[in-house]
Formats: sequence, C-alpha cells, structure tokens
Amino acid sequence: MLFTIFLLFSLLAMVDFYRWNYNYGHHLDSKAAIKVPGMSYQPPLIGYKKLLNFGAYSMPDIGGILFIASVLLVLVVILIEKNVFTKLFKRKPHNSCNRPSCISFFHFM
Repeated sequence: MLFTIFLLFSLLAMVDFYRWNYNYGHHLDSKAAIKVPGMSYQPPLIGYKKLLNFGAYSMPDIGGILFIASVLLVLVVILIEKNVFTKLFKRKPHNSCNRPSCISFFHFM
C-alpha cells in the first residue's frame, strides 16, 4: 500500500511538473525580447532538448535522487517483509555426510 502511494505521488509530481513547464514555455509574455514564430520555450522534463541556438539539460538533482532512493528503500523493505528474498535465496541442506565422525572432522577444519 505504501509503495503504491509513493508511485502515485511520484507520477502526480511528474505530471504537475510537466504541466508547469508546458505553461511556462507556451504562455510567454507578449513583451518578450525574442519571439520565434512556431517556437516555444519548453524545457525537457528529463534529458536534453535543443532550443534555438542552445541546449537545455534537465536531470534530477539531490532531491530527486533522494526521492528515488526512498522509493527503492520502501520497495526493498516491502520485499523483505513478504519474505521474497528468503524464497529466492533459500539454501538447500547439505547432506553429504551425516555420521558423527564426518561432522566433527569438518567442524574443526
């Protein structure tokens, strides 16, 4: 449940940021110094975009990295609570020697 809430929150945050960027880039001031017909200034959500004669990069900074790390941490905790790792890495018992002499011999090696 908590992981689903984290994913939903992150998706809503990305949509909100995209909408903010869209409004920022498409509703420019009518008194702007530079206007290019058919061109809008919308920075990329993540990645690179060429805007006129310069490039715009958008990568997550420390806040985004910490948010992604917290989502992954919650996922790991949920998987541990559901015993997924113990099912995946379950060891098979080693029954090569069950005699007391073998057990004591290998115990001291």
